[in-house]
Amino acid sequence: MSAFQKVRGSSWTEIELEQELQEVVAFTELEKDLEGSSSYAECFKSTDLRRTLLGVMIMTGQQFMGIAFISGYATYFFALIGYTDAFIINVILNCCAVAGSIVSFPLVRYVGRRSIMIVGAAVNCISMMLFSAIAQAKPGDPRAAKALIAFICIYTFSFAASWGPVGPVLVGEIPSNRLRSKGVACAFASSWIVALSVATSIPYLLSPEYANLGTKVGFIFGSLTFFVFIATYLWLPETKDRTLEEIDEMFLNRVPARKFASYTCTGEVDGHIVTGALRSESNAVANKQAVVAIEEA
Repeated sequence: MSAFQKVRGSSWTEIELEQELQEVVAFTELEKDLEGSSSYAECFKSTDLRRTLLGVMIMTGQQFMGIAFISGYATYFFALIGYTDAFIINVILNCCAVAGSIVSFPLVRYVGRRSIMIVGAAVNCISMMLFSAIAQAKPGDPRAAKALIAFICIYTFSFAASWGPVGPVLVGEIPSNRLRSKGVACAFASSWIVALSVATSIPYLLSPEYANLGTKVGFIFGSLTFFVFIATYLWLPETKDRTLEEIDEMFLNRVPARKFASYTCTGEVDGHIVTGALRSESNAVANKQAVVAIEEA
């Protein structure tokens, strides 16, 4: 109980803490009963389809933003434009990544997931676009080279403070209890597939012997990041300060993403009061002979 008190703070009463503890215990038992008999096909049915697609959107969005380019090919890229001090570049970028990761801790607690992801996508999009625009406008200019490094640093810091750490947090929160491990697996599998495609294509995009895009590659990732920004704004829900049971209720009631933060959970799903650990999709649970307590509203 003391652990719950530390997490929830002094504003929660002992009765509320006890109630949540009972829900967590009951949901854990229910998850054990259902997880073994669930299948990956269920991740793509009913309200679980929305949750699975959100996880895929988040993890593939990381790759479409061009993080593989920054983390794996930045040194190679700067060498192409004449900046050869690879060690200094790597030190600077790693420092930016560490600083962003540290900043993400208070941000995710006090700001919220959705806002962080939206702002992060916007900053990354602008950084990539300006990166390529300046490189095209001032080729070979030493001051322009410094500006390019600055925008890459901004991108790295922004990604490390937003999509890098917060994305996996959301992927762990969004799937339903009985399909959580499978939903997370689908999200990360899609990420690795896209990451492989992006990482193998970047050398061909940069190399003078192939596409020879050079600094124009930023326009590609900037454009992709813009679409990620739009998708995030339209479809990503806010899960800050929500229990897993409340998240279940909102998805089952098909609450729009932009209303998650203001939605008041009542424990009702489709006109029925679903108690405690039984806030799970009633049909799916019934099919697995789970114990569901439903009272008429």
